[in-house]
Amino acid sequence: MIETLAPRMSLRIARDWQTSPRLLSVLERSGEEKLATALHVGELLGTLSFLESQTVISRQERLDSVKIAGLPADIVDDIWARLTAV
Repeated sequence: MIETLAPRMSLRIARDWQTSPRLLSVLERSGEEKLATALHVGELLGTLSFLESQTVISRQERLDSVKIAGLPADIVDDIWARLTAV
């Protein structure tokens, strides 16, 4: 289910946030492409980071969402550290 919905949700979020047309065109491509997959993961993590920062979701809900999405923990930890670095 996540595999099916994630690309559509990433595209929807990108459109709502008025992402550049260039990034939108990559997101519209097949989720099998490496760049599109990386952008989908980035959109997901960026959205979760924003939602957590606004206390819309808890830290545990963010961790659960990442786990459900099937993302490797070591990669997510590294990306998360960069996203939350101040």
